[in-house]
Amino acid sequence: LIMIVQPFSFLQGSSVSGGCAPIQNTNFDPVPDVGDGYSSSNEPPVNAYYNYSLNAFIIPQSQMGTAKQITSMSFKQYGRSNAGTYTMLNQYVKFGHTTETSLPSGTFYPRQSNSTPAADLSMSYVSGFNISDEILVMSGSWTVNGGNANSYSELTFNENNFCYNGTDNIIVLWISNWGGFASNREWFLVDDGSSFVTDLGAYSKSDSTTPSNLGLQRQSELPVIRMDY
Repeated sequence: LIMIVQPFSFLQGSSVSGGCAPIQNTNFDPVPDVGDGYSSSNEPPVNAYYNYSLNAFIIPQSQMGTAKQITSMSFKQYGRSNAGTYTMLNQYVKFGHTTETSLPSGTFYPRQSNSTPAADLSMSYVSGFNISDEILVMSGSWTVNGGNANSYSELTFNENNFCYNGTDNIIVLWISNWGGFASNREWFLVDDGSSFVTDLGAYSKSDSTTPSNLGLQRQSELPVIRMDY
């Protein structure tokens, strides 16, 4: 009996399947740099001035283009004058596909119950919100080197790459269970002036209420994002 073993290739990330687009080692801007600058109240994509925060946002297919295997995302810095270097602990970022074109109205809760651990919060728990393929792309600490205008802070995916299907919109859920804050935080550029960002963002923050008890309220605001694939 002769067994023939065929060579195979492996692409990093358990989200990778045979139908996933190959990594191309390039980047693109799914949320272009337009709008009126920064948000000092909501502070998307994550609020570093409060102990805990939740952020969610939809990136439309019209900005994403064709299928991609996304490996990281970066956020364009405002360059706040007193911003420095800080590290946010206990961060969780999830990606998913959705056919929804806006986030729910009112207050919505990405949790199954008040006892749901922060790492298990999911947009799939939001009643009536259509989501598929949600996966954890990053967990752990995120370091920002602030103070440099128009530079980018990169969030490298250390859990899974995301296989974007090229058809649906993307939903991002960012959970900050830090329990600390940075007075020298950076602000990030946002788009809140283009028609395509209407009702696509949602944010909440608290010094005392953990993410497992926070509710989200939508805004027409998205962080300026560059993605690598």
